[in-house]
Amino acid sequence: MNPDQPTPEQVEAILAGAVAKHPTDSELLPVLNFLLPVVDVPLSTSASSSYSTSKSIVHFYCSKCPSAIHRESATYLLYLFAFQRAGTASRFIQGLEKTLNGCVNCARSFGGIKGKFGSK
Repeated sequence: MNPDQPTPEQVEAILAGAVAKHPTDSELLPVLNFLLPVVDVPLSTSASSSYSTSKSIVHFYCSKCPSAIHRESATYLLYLFAFQRAGTASRFIQGLEKTLNGCVNCARSFGGIKGKFGSK
């Protein structure tokens, strides 16, 4: 598996095997890269418009969430928030903050997601 560009099926396999265990960095990174892909931005000035679109909000929890696997990935990645705040975790936390600040419905749904996370 390429952790930089995991497929939805690979992410589903990670999530299915993650019940009741503390995830490792090798399990978290592909899920993070699926949810918040790293996009290389060309240095040319003509790329500025595509760069700004890549910075748009990714909806994690509301009806605008791209798929159930995205929602499950965002819930799973709360482990990053729970156990660490530096390095890889800071990328997810920044994305989470951007989502919750940019979408009222995601922010409202986050309360329910926190409860779901607690039951895992």
